[in-house]
Amino acid sequence: MKTIGTVDLGGTFLRTGWWRQDAWLMTHAERTCTNDGQDALTSQIIRAVEAGPDISGLVVATAGGLSTVTGHIHHAANLPLDNLDLRETLGQRLGVPVAVLGDAAAGTVAEFGAGAAKGLSHGAFLTISTGIGMGLVINGRLVSGLNHQAGELGHIPVDTSAEAPQCPCGQSGCLEAFASGNGLVARFCADGGATGSPVPDGRAVVELAERGHRGATVVVNQGGQLLGAALAMLIRLLSPQVLVLGGGLAKSRYYIGLATTWLERILAQSLPGSSRLICTGTCEPSNPLVGAALAGAGDLAARRLLKGTGYEEQLEALW
Repeated sequence: MKTIGTVDLGGTFLRTGWWRQDAWLMTHAERTCTNDGQDALTSQIIRAVEAGPDISGLVVATAGGLSTVTGHIHHAANLPLDNLDLRETLGQRLGVPVAVLGDAAAGTVAEFGAGAAKGLSHGAFLTISTGIGMGLVINGRLVSGLNHQAGELGHIPVDTSAEAPQCPCGQSGCLEAFASGNGLVARFCADGGATGSPVPDGRAVVELAERGHRGATVVVNQGGQLLGAALAMLIRLLSPQVLVLGGGLAKSRYYIGLATTWLERILAQSLPGSSRLICTGTCEPSNPLVGAALAGAGDLAARRLLKGTGYEEQLEALW
């Protein structure tokens, strides 16, 4: 009986899990090592995987731009991973077949294969966390696009002024620079809101706003407004059955409430009640971790969603 190792590699947390016959044997989470460079991060992944039971294969769901066919990471905005063949690096060190998926793609597999959007064939999964990513499903298939970069919602420009904040991707004025966890923290600190103890993440900024902190309220309101506008854009563009939200910030009812309020304002005349299309993901311990497990185990729904994306070429060695 095969045991599949899974990793959800995010800018804030590294989550690991061990999956056998449709059930978790165990899961673990720790802060991601992002300040000590690429080698330190890959070593952290290996230590985390080796701390569990023996595995027959590993699936990593990671943030960043990558080749769906080879698992080569071109650049990760919120992780120290640049021009790295993560699949080969981990495979050589662990001695098992490895597949590397985008975290939004893995989260999409989880929610459309077994979660909140199960049985639906037209919509999207959005990860709203350290960064912002998206997996787009059309006619029951995940869309990867010509260069495998479809769904980069976080890097659409929402501010084209000369004062637009820099995004970790290299552009300026991206949605992620305003509405993601890192974006909220950066804006809060830039506006002088962080005095005393450092702010650990975007959820802490949202909690300050909930308590009435003036600087946090300004930043969080702006992020929620722009996120709501992005959701409205997706609804007008796709006419989806559902938009599923996942990631750490998606668990904040306050923040998502701001976004859906703005969504309703924007679409009040043309598509009233559009917020009913928004739901929160149901897959735990994380959407990408569940999607990685389903993909690695060869789940039929996962195979249908990933058909034609290029990910199958990586995953075949695990099946």
